[in-house]
Amino acid sequence: MWIEVVPFALMTLGILVIPGTLIGLASGLQLRAAILFSPLGSVATAAMAAIAANLLGIGWGLLPMLVMTAIVTGAGFGATKLLTKISWLSAPGEDAPFGATKLLTKISWLSAPGEDAPTRTTVWWTVAGVGVTAVIMVVRGIQMIGSPDWFSQTYDNVYHLSAVRWILDTGNGSSLKMGVTSTDGSGYFYPSAWHDVVSLCLRTMGSDDVVTGTNGLVLVAISVVWAFGCIALAVTLFRDEPLVLAATGALAPAFAAFPHMLVGYGVLYPNLLGLCLLPSLLALMTSLLGFGTGPRIQPAAALTTAVIGMIGAGLVHPNVALTVISVVGIVAIAAWAAPQVRELIDVGRLAPLGWLRIGFAVVWIAAAIGLFLVIRPVREVATWGPQRSMLDAMIESVTISPMDATIPLLGSGLALIGLVIAWRSPKYKVIALIHLLLVFLWLVAGAQLQGAMRYLFVGPWYNDNYRLGAMLPVTAVPLAVLAVVTVVQWLLGWGRLQRVATSVWVPVVVVGLIVPATQLDPNQAKMVEWVRDRYEIADDSPLVTADEYQVIMNAAQVIPEGEQVVVNPWNGSSMIYPLTGVQVLEKHIPSSSTPEQRVITQDLNEITTNPKVCEVLRARRAMWVLDFGQRQMINNTRINYPGWRNLASTPGFELVDRHGDASLYRVVACG
Repeated sequence: MWIEVVPFALMTLGILVIPGTLIGLASGLQLRAAILFSPLGSVATAAMAAIAANLLGIGWGLLPMLVMTAIVTGAGFGATKLLTKISWLSAPGEDAPFGATKLLTKISWLSAPGEDAPTRTTVWWTVAGVGVTAVIMVVRGIQMIGSPDWFSQTYDNVYHLSAVRWILDTGNGSSLKMGVTSTDGSGYFYPSAWHDVVSLCLRTMGSDDVVTGTNGLVLVAISVVWAFGCIALAVTLFRDEPLVLAATGALAPAFAAFPHMLVGYGVLYPNLLGLCLLPSLLALMTSLLGFGTGPRIQPAAALTTAVIGMIGAGLVHPNVALTVISVVGIVAIAAWAAPQVRELIDVGRLAPLGWLRIGFAVVWIAAAIGLFLVIRPVREVATWGPQRSMLDAMIESVTISPMDATIPLLGSGLALIGLVIAWRSPKYKVIALIHLLLVFLWLVAGAQLQGAMRYLFVGPWYNDNYRLGAMLPVTAVPLAVLAVVTVVQWLLGWGRLQRVATSVWVPVVVVGLIVPATQLDPNQAKMVEWVRDRYEIADDSPLVTADEYQVIMNAAQVIPEGEQVVVNPWNGSSMIYPLTGVQVLEKHIPSSSTPEQRVITQDLNEITTNPKVCEVLRARRAMWVLDFGQRQMINNTRINYPGWRNLASTPGFELVDRHGDASLYRVVACG
């Protein structure tokens, strides 16, 4: 029953909101802004706390999180106070950046006042906007996952669930020392903020239910975290008014490309959380650079929050931070410096502040390009190829339906209208440019043939169609909101409708029209079904079938604590580890292979004639074997495990449990 997930989801919500809100308030944000941006600070704090705890030899849990929250809160307070003392130098007549007063008034840009506190009306409409998105997304998430004990039947989920279990077992959640797949206990870098949040929830609740904890974070991320970011971005770009808040709440869940593509494919949990944070980071950059017509966040507070958020983004997944720096950042910084470049070309001279702005832009763009070329997987790993013709990819970019994602007719139509409006407006053009750059990256991923050009532009995302396609709604949502606001205001300025222009019913009507039109679309149901098929535990599931799941659950009741199980991770049998906590010889696909493991994979069925087999099994206390047969393995890959053939007829193995083709054996040949 889904009611069992509620405590996990509420605990996860508290982890993602409370620490970040305290940090935001200390950094100078208004209460509403502190809450909306809270996931940035909370995720960063969790990831840094896990690293610090490991360095200090402390187990990962609530205590390190509380201590790190206090440290980051103090650091945020101190950083904001320090930044407000920095003054800008400017020549007479030159406007200080971001709309601050001129240099001669001696008022610092960073200490410039931020937005006025939101009115009670806008606070309630913020709650309503978040609520609309959250309710729709929670329902959608429940429909996609299907059952609280179902899990993504995909290649990457073997790692993600095992990583959470490994953190629970070892107390080590450090992104610098993840050792899930290592065979010698050594660690390696893997961005583990996702796994840190799930494991912190479970440890705090005294639970080891990895699947329920994971599903709880999925629901919170796609509902609340995504809603917070979309609302923050819309308010910063446009205006803090009920119509904007209502339209954003209705449109944030309108695109099938998010979250379906990342929840269903991969499964790309770290990218999912990172993408939920991306609108918040875009909102902070928009405010700092003075784009849009919405209220400005106090600059020092925005800068402090952005720095903390970028740390979190990098520890969720580096390509999220890279997207901010080298995609969003390059476009935004170039647009910010463009007026000074035009002035230099037209007039031939600039005030000192103009040169400073151009110099900063040049340094940022050069550094961003350098990072873009360096922070990427090696080419041998970025193997995903094009899956679309250029024409199909272009059509899918216009309709915001990459990789056969169902077409959101209303949402994509509004986004296209919003793109035209934004392009024609200097204040909004930056969001149009960012959207077009994301479209360009999608076109390269979707249709560009393998080669140097493809790796150059989309290598940081593993050349992956799904990762890049799922980013399109990040900018499509605010563009669609802009279209709604523009059209509604045009209608309200026409004839008799002027008298209802300020009516509270206008945003209510907008929500009432958009939500049914987007959520009752049969195309949404098709996308939900596509995801659910990848979670269902059924007779033909690609990772763990219904029979195999039953054997795994039964095995956990039989195998003594401290003993290990021989498994073949390529056919799903290693999932006994994340699902039950029973230790296995190989946890992930692919693990680094040791000579002992090669003895098992090649010679297990020679247990009565090859003494090395029993030597290995005794040394590892592995007197149990999960045999899921020789069926087609995950990702349609066949790996040669000759030692597993015909175990049912091989002497030395005693059948303990069998369901269908899945069997649990006790090793009796080794004494």
